[in-house]
Amino acid sequence: MREDSSHGSGKARLLTFGVLLLVAAVAAAVLSWAASSRPAGNTLRYEAAKTALQILAVVVIGGFATLATFTYQSTRTQEMQRLARQEERRHRLEDLAADKRDRQDDALRTLLQDTLVSYNATKKLRRKLRAVIEERFTIEAYDKYMFELIDRQLEFEQFARLCPLIDDNRLQNPLIGEPTHLLDPRPECESLEYSYRKIERYLNRIIREYEKSRAKVASTPAGIPISNLSKLSAFLGSRFPRVASRHMDKIVVILHTAVLQPPHLTPEPPTVRRERPRQPRPDTPVVSSG
Repeated sequence: MREDSSHGSGKARLLTFGVLLLVAAVAAAVLSWAASSRPAGNTLRYEAAKTALQILAVVVIGGFATLATFTYQSTRTQEMQRLARQEERRHRLEDLAADKRDRQDDALRTLLQDTLVSYNATKKLRRKLRAVIEERFTIEAYDKYMFELIDRQLEFEQFARLCPLIDDNRLQNPLIGEPTHLLDPRPECESLEYSYRKIERYLNRIIREYEKSRAKVASTPAGIPISNLSKLSAFLGSRFPRVASRHMDKIVVILHTAVLQPPHLTPEPPTVRRERPRQPRPDTPVVSSG
């Protein structure tokens, strides 16, 4: 369509200038004929020469006016086409950005949901173990519970490997405006991967104890007290809330804040200050220590 418009405009311009040149040529011929014999006033040749001069003047002025008009129209048409291309490109970029934002939101929501499922499964296992903490641990029970814990540890390891692959600048500095007790003065500690790694490594220490202690438990048919397994006992005590729950709170805040952040908002680096812990905001999901 743009090529047809330019082609039509070019043909109109050539036709106009062709007509002007033809008129100018006729006027010049008449002027040459009339002026060849130096005509006196009030004669046919004199009037013809005067008329030819007027026509030539009109042709010259009209030619410049036509050229200016065509130049203005051409410039305006090109500017409108440029603006139309810019608008089309802007809409295309907005559509791409919206599609990317939708995919990013889906990835963050899925990660948050899967994380909560894994964390709640870990808390469920912990509560089942606390219910039998006074009993002696046989190898069958030890294997059963540790196999469940291994699954949870592998899930958090998977999350730690997955989150760096999420291309989303909302995760670069997501804790702005959040409770400052969740902040860490070291920048690398503000990443999702760091928090996932802390939980995964904590669970892995219990699993390493299982690998070392399984033979001992298996050699005791009556089982051994859970208190003899130091890492597992700490998992059932206050160690788990101090380590895993704090980092789980941070993960939830990071993902929740990122999903709710308006598009095209680039956060500024926060000023980290140590303050006494405050209650999370009402609209932020709260993860209990369990």
